[in-house]
Amino acid sequence: MDLFLNNTLFSDSTTSNSTIFSGDTTNRYEIQDNALIVSLLINTGISLLTLLAFCILRKRFCLFYQYRVEKRENGIRAPGDGFISWIKDTYKYNTENIIKISGLDSYFYLRNVKTNFKILLTLMIIGWIMLFPTNSKGKYNENRKVQPDGTLPDEVIGLSTLSMGNIERGSDLLWVHFLFVFIVTFVVMIFTFIDYKDYADKRIQFRNSRRLLNYTILLRDIPVNLFTKQSLKEYFQQFLNNNNNNNNDNNKNNSNNSNNNLTSSSSSSSYSSSSTLNNPIIDISLQYPIPNIHSLIDEREYYVKRYDSVVAKYNKTRVRPTRKSGLFGLCGNEIDSIDYYNGKINEIEVDIQNTKTKAERDYQDLMNKEKQRQESSSNNNPLEIVNGLKSAGNGFIILKERNSQKELVQTMIERRDNVLLKRYYAPDPNDVYWPNIHIGGKQLYFRGLIIMVLTFLLIFFYTIPIAFISGFSNLGTLAKIKAFSWLVTLINKSPTLTSFLTGFLPGLALMIFLALLVPILTMFSKFRGYYSNSDIEASVFSKYFLFLVFNVFLVSAIAGTIFQSISAIIDNPPSITTTLANSLGGLSYAMINYVLLAATGLTMNLLRISDLLVDQFKLKFICKTKREIDDTESSEHFKYGQLYAYNLLVLQLCFAYSTLSPFILVFGVWYFGVSYLVHKYNIIWVNRAHITQLLYPMSFRRTMIGLLIYHLLMIGTFNIYSFYYGSFILVPFFLTILFWIYCEYTFYSVSKNGLLDSNQSSKSNQNSQNSINNNLNEKSSLLQQSKDRRNDFIDGNHFSDSCYSIDEYDENLYKPIYYKSLMEPEESIIEDPPEIIHSKPPEILNQ
Repeated sequence: MDLFLNNTLFSDSTTSNSTIFSGDTTNRYEIQDNALIVSLLINTGISLLTLLAFCILRKRFCLFYQYRVEKRENGIRAPGDGFISWIKDTYKYNTENIIKISGLDSYFYLRNVKTNFKILLTLMIIGWIMLFPTNSKGKYNENRKVQPDGTLPDEVIGLSTLSMGNIERGSDLLWVHFLFVFIVTFVVMIFTFIDYKDYADKRIQFRNSRRLLNYTILLRDIPVNLFTKQSLKEYFQQFLNNNNNNNNDNNKNNSNNSNNNLTSSSSSSSYSSSSTLNNPIIDISLQYPIPNIHSLIDEREYYVKRYDSVVAKYNKTRVRPTRKSGLFGLCGNEIDSIDYYNGKINEIEVDIQNTKTKAERDYQDLMNKEKQRQESSSNNNPLEIVNGLKSAGNGFIILKERNSQKELVQTMIERRDNVLLKRYYAPDPNDVYWPNIHIGGKQLYFRGLIIMVLTFLLIFFYTIPIAFISGFSNLGTLAKIKAFSWLVTLINKSPTLTSFLTGFLPGLALMIFLALLVPILTMFSKFRGYYSNSDIEASVFSKYFLFLVFNVFLVSAIAGTIFQSISAIIDNPPSITTTLANSLGGLSYAMINYVLLAATGLTMNLLRISDLLVDQFKLKFICKTKREIDDTESSEHFKYGQLYAYNLLVLQLCFAYSTLSPFILVFGVWYFGVSYLVHKYNIIWVNRAHITQLLYPMSFRRTMIGLLIYHLLMIGTFNIYSFYYGSFILVPFFLTILFWIYCEYTFYSVSKNGLLDSNQSSKSNQNSQNSINNNLNEKSSLLQQSKDRRNDFIDGNHFSDSCYSIDEYDENLYKPIYYKSLMEPEESIIEDPPEIIHSKPPEILNQ
């Protein structure tokens, strides 16, 4: 199975591995088979124990393993009480119903996993029929060439006889492998086409829904002279009024009646009912820069939580808690903790207010200067005022119709349209990443350059530990280096330990190193300046996939075989081409072990034992307030970006080795089968829903990239095998590119933008506007409004992916957190707790 390892093909390059071990009794293929068996037993045992532990613990910790059921989210019912009934309930749960309880993103993530499972299952069955019998008839052993030292390469035995490594050069049997490449290409095309078409259809429905984000645009780099609500309203009305004239004429009677009924409302309101019905713009929210205020808010929230904790402790013990006044409370004089945290809260509140006041004053000064400039300027043409001005900030515009949003985003308005007044589809208020909302185009550009450099450096430095870890997957070749010569003794003395080191340990270490990347990449993406959490998650997905493919698929594969030829490369630098040509096929066993270990890691995602232990420890020893308990018990969002990237890596590995070592398809099917069970359970009953929108097209593109890499790998492989007809693999290569272009052209734009509404009901529009205007006149807080209204929404007005409806809109939704109610302490000091009076026992008990 290890097709190229130790120059099976290039037999006259280096010494056989058998010379490393004692005598000629050790065959490297036997070592690899043993390593796979050990890895299979270990991973199977861990998986079964993990599932057994989950079946026991899920009844004991219902809130942790069935969070959404215990919180009664969206009417979700608990799985069966049987010991393993949850498996049946999870698999049988209607996938279409997942859209109702978790949103479109959850549905398409699971559909993508299921499609990958079907692709690999189809290829596995075809591989059993075509490749296994063909490979078993190979005559490599009969055509082995003598090496320069007079020895023969190791005889292909065991599972490797079912791989392409058992085929001799120039054999006619290679036509079967050639045909299999075409089959892989067409199978992937068929399944991905069906998925992308369904995605586009459902995204059209999504874009046609009454979600608030379908009526809102995000404006970036608003020019100074337009940075007022009135100026922006007048500016955009020029382009929108023409589009609404027909609609206004058709609904003239309804509009007049509505205006007559609403004339009693306050004339001082800038968004009165009559003006709203006559104008295409409902509201405008401007975001001028206050870049440092979010760190102050986070700091204040930390001290509020600490204040609640020490107050709760005092109410329980009646002893005033103390802390030291020095750095981190570790040194200095003893001071009262309650007074200290209360003072810090008040101090930060003053800093927040001062920061807001300064920003507002700077904004007013900027507007006054612009007003003076306009008064002295002779050019008052509103269509020309954008050009030549600088940016003042960003903002949101909430529109009356979905068509208006699509037209503004997809059309050019000004000559500098790509610089100033840039328009995007707005994220939902729950999806906005407020610390970045003030960032303009220039800052985004420079931040992008910085992150690009940092990402390159991180990739480069991460190759060092990855290469070292991957070297252990081939101990025989690693032992050729003097520093690791002690491995020869280890290999000869303990075959079982050797199997463990080559089969299980490298993959485990590799997974741990790669898991440490996610927090770093998340930090990079936030610094990059994206305006929404969904964009940040998409950025993590993109970067993480790049790391996985580069480090696992390329660096680890090359590192696993490059040590064996390091001296030859030094003596003959041109031989590096030969080494790299062999490298990707040189670790087929290591990649199979990696896929197997990844499947085992999925069961750990189901059990989440580390999270459970941490939560129970915090609840028992740390959490003292209701807020701390709720935060600890709360379930996290589903990590779409990270999991998409990992699934694509496994799919990439299965594509790459499907023809070389078709045995990997068995473990690929295992991986995606387990992935479907684990992630479907977590999506239905554990993780809270949130919106990501456009991750599936990113997954489709990377699937196509994986298919193209597979084609290039097979072209090189056929050339090494002296099967020169393999160059015709360029045919499916270019067919894949054409298929990719066709799907992007056909589905991507329509799935991103949706379709224009052919006819918008005047009745629904008027009901929407009446609801909006009533909401704008309410004086209650945002949270209370949202809570009250959400309980009344059903069907089209309630969205399970945490999105707001246009009918829920009020003017506070697109305001930053510092203009809303800040976190307040929940605990208060109880000075004189009531005495507990014990009643006397009845006299009869004393007799």
